[in-house]
Amino acid sequence: MELLLDVDELLVVTTGANPEPKNRKSDEWKEWRKLDKRAGLEIMLNVDEKKSEVIRKFTSGATMWAKLKEVYEPPDGTTKLHTLTTLFNMWVL
Repeated sequence: MELLLDVDELLVVTTGANPEPKNRKSDEWKEWRKLDKRAGLEIMLNVDEKKSEVIRKFTSGATMWAKLKEVYEPPDGTTKLHTLTTLFNMWVL
């Protein structure tokens, strides 16, 4: 999911690297909100039913992403290690 968001240049919105602008009437906020909605759509379309139940009530892609990380990514980083191992094994093959 993280790779998909990164390819679509949406990861910066979901991770907070490009935070929500304070002025909700600005063009900058409108552009941010458009990216945030696209991120939310990508997340909802690409997670399984169990995960979608956890985030269905949220309307922000950034909030959805934060909740998924809170629920499904252990603080010790084992999920990232598993992902890197899988990618390495795919590369070797």
